Amino acid sequence: EWLHNCGGAIGYSWGAWLLLCAAHERLQQGLTSPPLLLVSCVLGEGNYTGSGLWKAPRSAEILSALGVGEKTATPSFDPNDLRFVQGHHDQIVPADATQKLLSAGHCVTEVDAGHLMRSTSARGVLSQECARLAHRLNKRSD
Repeated sequence: EWLHNCGGAIGYSWGAWLLLCAAHERLQQGLTSPPLLLVSCVLGEGNYTGSGLWKAPRSAEILSALGVGEKTATPSFDPNDLRFVQGHHDQIVPADATQKLLSAGHCVTEVDAGHLMRSTSARGVLSQECARLAHRLNKRSD
């Protein structure tokens, strides 16, 4: 229901993962997914300092739908509807996540920042990506 009548959405960290899950549910129902901007998206599994390894719910299914899992799933995401901004120094998401997304044809911008996106370059890229999403939504409503 999060994405019902939604022109687009922005998610950060676990919120980005939950948006991916919600978008995938829509695809499974034969519905479309709005464009998503996913910032510091946790991608399947990772490691929190001091608390050990974790694995996101539905990780195998969602990673497969992204084209970065062990097998390709259908329905799969349209790379044109997903934009990722990931930190180069993010210690929470898997180190190879950005490269896997790029190899699968997704739009990924890697910035000189950690998971919290605390850098001038990250703020600049996020501002540009938000403006791009707003422009895309305005074009859809015309």
